[in-house]
Amino acid sequence: MSPTAALNQIRRVPDLDKLKASGATTSNVISLSDEDTQTARRLLTEIPLDLLRVESQLSRLPHLQAEQVEYMDRIQGLKVALAPHKRLYSDILTKIFLFAAEDKDLVLPPYRGTVPWVLRRVCSEWRRVSLNCSGLWNNMVLIVKPHPESVMKLKLSASIIARYGPLTLTVKVDNACGKALCLDTVLNILAPHLPRTRMLTFSGPQNAVDALFRMPSNCFLQTAGITLELQEAPEPTLLLSTNIFEGPELRSMKISVPHDFRIAPDPLPRVGLLPKVDWANIVFIDIVETIELSLARGLRILQDCPKLHTCALRMTVDSSDRFPSEGSITLPHLERLELVINDNRILDSLTLPSLTEFNHASTNFPVLQTTELIKRSGCTIQQMKQTKHTPTSVPDHMLIEMLTQLASVVILQLIGVYFSIPVLQTLAKGRLLPHATVFGCCAPSWESVDAFADLMEARFEGRVEGVAVLEDARLFVNVALHPRGFYRNRHYDMEHMEGWNVGIIRWL
Repeated sequence: MSPTAALNQIRRVPDLDKLKASGATTSNVISLSDEDTQTARRLLTEIPLDLLRVESQLSRLPHLQAEQVEYMDRIQGLKVALAPHKRLYSDILTKIFLFAAEDKDLVLPPYRGTVPWVLRRVCSEWRRVSLNCSGLWNNMVLIVKPHPESVMKLKLSASIIARYGPLTLTVKVDNACGKALCLDTVLNILAPHLPRTRMLTFSGPQNAVDALFRMPSNCFLQTAGITLELQEAPEPTLLLSTNIFEGPELRSMKISVPHDFRIAPDPLPRVGLLPKVDWANIVFIDIVETIELSLARGLRILQDCPKLHTCALRMTVDSSDRFPSEGSITLPHLERLELVINDNRILDSLTLPSLTEFNHASTNFPVLQTTELIKRSGCTIQQMKQTKHTPTSVPDHMLIEMLTQLASVVILQLIGVYFSIPVLQTLAKGRLLPHATVFGCCAPSWESVDAFADLMEARFEGRVEGVAVLEDARLFVNVALHPRGFYRNRHYDMEHMEGWNVGIIRWL
């Protein structure tokens, strides 16, 4: 439509509105004046021309629609061309990709919704950046299930593993795989790629572990860490015959049994030997859940691991065992120690200047040995836990001396040690454990529960100047002492105070 025609069409609008308002356009009774009659005749001549123009434009509608799509495509193309992410450097894109992945492991066999697979399909630049981002690909979890296409999926997963490395690989074997799938076949498919695995975690039924133990040592030449999550304690003969721990790069080894499968943790297989390991390079060892060591073997491990920084062992002392001299085993780098032992004299042989975390389980908590260990080592312990539930009484002066040596401790949970009322009162005044935020102890009587309540009223509310505020406290009480006293004691009401995390755990 020309500008003149459009202008004339606009001018006709008031005339049409005037005629509509008179009612003449909808009524057969109302007559027009002479002036309105001339206007109506003029409009009747002009409007058909407008109709012809509209019909002409309608005939061009498909063409206009095509033009509309073309213009929209051009606009979208310009938006893409000006997209701000195109100006991002590769290192910024890498950080965004890692944030999108949320530190989640890459599950194999892959599925389309996994973040790395989505990113690599957006464009060539994103594909290049994502493939070069090791954080997206180097933590893989391979799930092996008894499926008709398991071998094909395993080969696909192996081809993916082959592209990346060194990597952290977790292999999870379904319990039913031993019957439906040959586990040797599974491991043979993975064997060529295992030498590029730096950290290996393997979980599955016993037959899967047996198949892993049969693999040659050259599959683990570059492996720095091996974690085995078993469903039952391993057979000592299999453990001694395997070669998987012989790699020269091995630094970390852990053999654990998930609690869901731990029916009877004792007695554990007691061994005097372990697989051939280059102990001088080991910095992390955790076999406390699966292997019970003789005293000689346990101390030999500690002697042969000068670089050790984390250690969790279970040792049993026989009447014929001989203890080394006091402080003769020095581990300068050991920071975290967990021991399950039946004789506290084992601690007398240790010197641990870097120790910060000490978890202990024995029939009696070694108050005296712990005090001497701290003095001898000059260490600054920040966390100490005792996990045996059999309570023991300790003279106040010995307990106070140990707590004095633990001046820097932040977490202290001694659920098998009775704290007397005088000791609890000293704690309430902030003279002991000034930095503790988590505290747990055992109550020898219901009277001591009141003293414990006083402690928490003072330490939870921050009344003591220069002393840390308690955030968590646990009092372990034998309800057999006074079964009904629990309900009458004011500490029961304190459990419901807003913002307090206070609890009583009872045993018979």
